[in-house]
Amino acid sequence: MMPPKVVAVLLLLLSVSISLHHATGECTETQKEAIIENCKVYIRKVAPPHI
Repeated sequence: MMPPKVVAVLLLLLSVSISLHHATGECTETQKEAIIENCKVYIRKVAPPHI
């Protein structure tokens, strides 16, 4: 069985590699349109007032 520190490091590396994959890359125009279509309920045209 692996020592706990080795298991912890492997889990940390796995989670970092998974999370970085989703944050990198570029969107195509079709993907951008799909995001806007799916999220249009949450997008506002007017920003909230600054206090």
